[in-house]
Amino acid sequence: VVTGSGADANRQDSFIHDTRIAGFGWNVRVAVDAQQAMLPVSGLQSRFLGVAILVALVMLVLLFFPVRFLIRPLAEMSEAARAMTEGDYSRRVRPGAEDEIGQLAHSFNVMAEATQERTEKLRNTARLLEQRTRELAVERDVLNAVLHSMHDAVLFYDRDGRVILQNAAGETLHRMLEEDEDSLLPRRCGCDEEKRDCRDCLRSGATEPRDCYVDAGARVFEVITAGIRSAAAPEGTLLVARDITTRMRIDERQAHRDRLAVLGEVSAVMAHELNNPLAAISMFTQLMSRDGQLLAKYGEHMEIIQRNTALCTRTIKDLLYYSRDSYRADEECDLHEVIPDVVRFLRPLYERAELDFHLQFDLDRAVLRCDAVHVRQVLVNLIMNALQATDGSGGRITVVTAQPTDAPEQVTVDVIDDGPGIPDELRTQVFEPFFTTKPSGEGTGLGLSISRRIVETLRGSLQLLSSRPGHTVFRLTLPRGAVEEAA
Repeated sequence: VVTGSGADANRQDSFIHDTRIAGFGWNVRVAVDAQQAMLPVSGLQSRFLGVAILVALVMLVLLFFPVRFLIRPLAEMSEAARAMTEGDYSRRVRPGAEDEIGQLAHSFNVMAEATQERTEKLRNTARLLEQRTRELAVERDVLNAVLHSMHDAVLFYDRDGRVILQNAAGETLHRMLEEDEDSLLPRRCGCDEEKRDCRDCLRSGATEPRDCYVDAGARVFEVITAGIRSAAAPEGTLLVARDITTRMRIDERQAHRDRLAVLGEVSAVMAHELNNPLAAISMFTQLMSRDGQLLAKYGEHMEIIQRNTALCTRTIKDLLYYSRDSYRADEECDLHEVIPDVVRFLRPLYERAELDFHLQFDLDRAVLRCDAVHVRQVLVNLIMNALQATDGSGGRITVVTAQPTDAPEQVTVDVIDDGPGIPDELRTQVFEPFFTTKPSGEGTGLGLSISRRIVETLRGSLQLLSSRPGHTVFRLTLPRGAVEEAA
């Protein structure tokens, strides 16, 4: 036991412990050299370190094969699977050894390759489907644009009679098909004669095409129907309807013009053929009038025969004169002679209609240098229109000749009637070709159009001056001088 302070110098290299003994008043200090005390522990520490190193080496050796052949392939497969979930199907796992892990890696690569191939096929299919969808959308838009731009009505009915396809023009026809059977009246029926209702007939879904003409109010439709069938049963009926009202009117006007042309030729032939009998009647009446006894007994009868023969001859002459198609711009045309001739030519018409005809010549002299035949034709058309406007009303027609105060080189002829007048919305159309307000078959709609063209050739003008109920005025204006040559 070392006591006292002399041992303090060795405290850094020793383990010291002080203890007080209370009964004796002693202080006991125990000091042990540190190196001597730690000598057993130092050997144990070295052995522990060696054992730890040995254990670590053993663990490294033991973990090398699992890491090399198990953990690393599984980690690669896990990373490849994660990449596949993100869309990268090109990742592969190195197979490694020919064990279960290698077989698993090989199976994983086969699965990844198949998945990549299938994915590429799906992507190509999706691109083709997308392209086809765009093409179908374009085709659908084009089809809709074509259908709704058509003036012809297109309707498609399914087997239950429901409309599954319809363009804008088909709304009118569809509405008529849904109304009562009197809304559609067959004009030329292509269906069974036993069927009376055009609606059921048109929607019957017959396989063979049908072509029908039907009247729908004031319109005429040509309806073509065809049944649309699948392999097993009829699917519906397709209707295509075209509004042929204008075409029918043009055909009727053409037929009317053809009849007029034939009538004109027949009239010319009849006029020529009647001239000879009339000349014979006139000649023998004159010969009979030279016999005093016959003249005393039948003088009045002879006068009536002679007067009526002259009237027939003059009427035929006027008819031939009117049908002539020559044009002479250098001849003199006296309106005060032409107008009475035209009125006399039309006398049977206005006398039958019980019309009052009045001529008012406000000019002393109305001589023009133009073709009298064309002026005559224009006047006939104007007076005929006035006659037809006042037909059956017992009205009045007035023809007035005058000279404009601001144009002394011109002459005007006003044809005035007290008919019902022309509506405001139709006044701009009266000079258009084929426009007429007369019933079908009673007018061609060419009279005013041709008259205006003739007047323009004569360097004049033809206009509707005014029109109201009870007062309609057409004004013909012609120059007094020469006109241009006929075109």
